[in-house]
Amino acid sequence: MNKALDRFRDPLTARWEELFSAGANARDVERMLSRHGGPMPRMAGGADAPVTFPLDPVTVSGTEITLDMYVNSPTVITRAIAELSQLRLYAHKVFSPGPGVEGGAILFERPNPLLTDLFARRRTQEVAPGAQFPVQEFLRGVPMVAKPRKIGERFQVTKEEKKRNNPQIVLNAITQSGNTLVRDIEIMALGELNAVIAAESRTVAGQSWTTAAERTLTTKSASNQPLADLINAQVVIDLEERGHVLNAAIVNPLDWAMLVAIYGASNVASVLASAGFTDYTISPRQLRGKVKLYELGQVGVWSNEFPLDQSSWEEKETESWWYQWSVSPTFAVTDQYTLIELTGVT
Repeated sequence: MNKALDRFRDPLTARWEELFSAGANARDVERMLSRHGGPMPRMAGGADAPVTFPLDPVTVSGTEITLDMYVNSPTVITRAIAELSQLRLYAHKVFSPGPGVEGGAILFERPNPLLTDLFARRRTQEVAPGAQFPVQEFLRGVPMVAKPRKIGERFQVTKEEKKRNNPQIVLNAITQSGNTLVRDIEIMALGELNAVIAAESRTVAGQSWTTAAERTLTTKSASNQPLADLINAQVVIDLEERGHVLNAAIVNPLDWAMLVAIYGASNVASVLASAGFTDYTISPRQLRGKVKLYELGQVGVWSNEFPLDQSSWEEKETESWWYQWSVSPTFAVTDQYTLIELTGVT
């Protein structure tokens, strides 16, 4: 089951091998879809669907479909949107599945910024024979609250589009909806990370990777290369004594290009892994000159007040059908010490 789709609480059913195995014909696919309600195939980059009259029977071959299937099976559109969204969605790497949202918010604690919560408040004490053991005390976190934000959109299929069997109209809408969902979820997740980084001063200074790429054999050293910045960030985490290990990064494409120029396309992954970074995401929405470093799945939680939901209705006044989807995510950073941002690496 795909972890990204799990966050929407709308996982795709595992019907692809049965639906599109060799030898399955259009009638077989039609009967399976009507019986099981399986998801549609991935649509991005698909070819134009054939124009056939009459519209029944519906035909499905790879990414080629007829528009009538969408009108008669509206839930297929929701599943196709979710399928496209998982392709570049990375928020689930930063945020783990959270609890259900009750009362319009989730309550959580962040670690006390004054002392590490890895240990109790005081050290163990020597006890004299016959004496009572001292009562240990523990640090409590700082109570916080996070509220969900509902996002969504809708699109229209007219009677003429349905009659003329123009599936590209719907295919474009699905692709654009999926891309919009990915982008907006990404912006919301990064916005939460940026707010916590600023409020908790979770930054460490790096050095210019552009300058590092220009160094020659005589001027290059271990201390003036990007790998030194990544190692230094982990040292900062270690000195905080909170038991965390950085192993993932979010990098702007231009900064990633500098890493490739310095270490080579075939070596950059192994170089990052040598410093413990086994997962990385390249995103244009991450600011250039800054690299977010974090521990996979430990930064916080992602909860939805309402899962990915789709509804459709026929509008008689305009002789058209409307398709609408929405989701209500909330992101909460529950441990700011699993996150640090490397700055000044332009």
